[in-house]
Amino acid sequence: MGELVDDYPKTCVTDALISPEDLSESNIVGTPNGPSRLALRKDAFWPNGKKLKVRFLNGTPFLQDKVKYYAQTWEKYANIDFQFVPSGDAEIRISFKWNGDGGSWSYLGTDNLHIAKDKPTMNYGWFDENTRDEEFSRTVTHEFGHALGCIHEHQSPAGSIRWNEARVIADSKKSNGWDEAQTRQQIINKYQAAQTTNSEFDRNSIMCYFFPAEWTTDGQGTPTNRVLSDKDKEFIGKMYPFQTRNSGKFRIQETREWYPPVALNSRVIQFSPAYLEAPKLVLGLNEVDMDCKANIRIKVHTDAIEKRSGQDFKLNIDSWSDSSLYGGGATWLEFAASENDFQVGEFDTLTQRTIDQVPQADAQGVRRDVKTFTFPPGTYSQPPNVVVWLKALDLAKGANWRVRALARNVTADKFELSIESWSDTRLFSAAASWVAYPKGKEGVYSGVVNSLDYRTWYPPSQDNGGKVRFPKAYDKEPKVFAAINYLDMDSARNLRVKGFVDTVDNGGFAWHANTWGDSVLYSGGLNWISFG
Repeated sequence: MGELVDDYPKTCVTDALISPEDLSESNIVGTPNGPSRLALRKDAFWPNGKKLKVRFLNGTPFLQDKVKYYAQTWEKYANIDFQFVPSGDAEIRISFKWNGDGGSWSYLGTDNLHIAKDKPTMNYGWFDENTRDEEFSRTVTHEFGHALGCIHEHQSPAGSIRWNEARVIADSKKSNGWDEAQTRQQIINKYQAAQTTNSEFDRNSIMCYFFPAEWTTDGQGTPTNRVLSDKDKEFIGKMYPFQTRNSGKFRIQETREWYPPVALNSRVIQFSPAYLEAPKLVLGLNEVDMDCKANIRIKVHTDAIEKRSGQDFKLNIDSWSDSSLYGGGATWLEFAASENDFQVGEFDTLTQRTIDQVPQADAQGVRRDVKTFTFPPGTYSQPPNVVVWLKALDLAKGANWRVRALARNVTADKFELSIESWSDTRLFSAAASWVAYPKGKEGVYSGVVNSLDYRTWYPPSQDNGGKVRFPKAYDKEPKVFAAINYLDMDSARNLRVKGFVDTVDNGGFAWHANTWGDSVLYSGGLNWISFG
């Protein structure tokens, strides 16, 4: 029997209670294994995007390869990365018939962290060289569901199984030697609603084991499930949502031609998969195409988080007054509300001053709008990395357009976001968004690139860019997002600039900050962030 937490099983153990001749013993309801739909114990969640190290304690290469293959099924639908390591510490430690144990079981989610490091957290008791692939698929996928925190659906508070309790108790005593209390703990009892997050009832869930019709008063047993159901895929995606799983970029030209200019441009972006609640968003401009005859006025924005849902959001790229917006583009990042490692925010200079209150220049001719952001207490133990993107501009015509946004004086507790212009540029207002994350966070890198890194501002160049190598190669192709954080262009020509990345592989990517037509780009820069 599994260890108990608050009178509920801490492990999944598949000792058979009933053994139909046409089913493997493992496919029967067992200790806490059992009926009905996907649910997760709230306190057993791993942090979203967690890279879980997995190590085998024994087993042949054949068995290990099978487990690796089917375990990674979850990675297609959940923002979790199972990293199989040959030695060292690992959150998940797998054994085969450990000390003769013939059951298959797994500890739930973060409960793994409380198990002695020389002990298994997952065991397979009946695999051998003759085991069929469908059995590997069913059992491995099921047990790794437990490793992610999934419980059995017969213990979900929303379960609808009408147990024939007398029959279940009698059969459990006959097959497993359990008394009534044990059977209620392992099969009949449900978790409290406050302990779980769950989807609607799903008899086809991989977490739902076979049990016979005679165990219920309505004659409703369960089928043999060997793969993730559609509801499994949807639910686990909500519990472990992919960061920026969506395209993460939008261009006005996807909805209209560049001419005539249109001031208001928008698109509803669907989250796929949807979130349980509105995620945190970070927006940035990555493309601008505007007429030089009027001031440069552009902003990318969306509704406040309290007005958004977990299903979608409306992305707007707008201009105003007499400005002419031919085209533009934006990128965004999204983070589940519970992802506290990622703190986000934005700074609009209009919250501190009016458009005619331009800051005084310092000795170097730089004008700065600065705001200090404080992180929630205890969020970071050392200064985090901070990514900053420009998201709105209101620049006077007639003087070159020079603007940059950056993080300064970053500590573990706070940082300053500075939006700056220089020389004779007149910046009426601007806004920037930011995201902070722990330095050294596995799977996340970021940096700043600028044409000034390899050439002087003059002479100008229309094509600018270079190569970036990640500090450590990813084990698969990451996603890279970049937006403008630095701009220096001639105001005598239209402002045309586009920042983007391409040729992304697990080792790095190429970046570009380009202009076109007769526009003159003295220098341009991007702030980028990668997830993998």
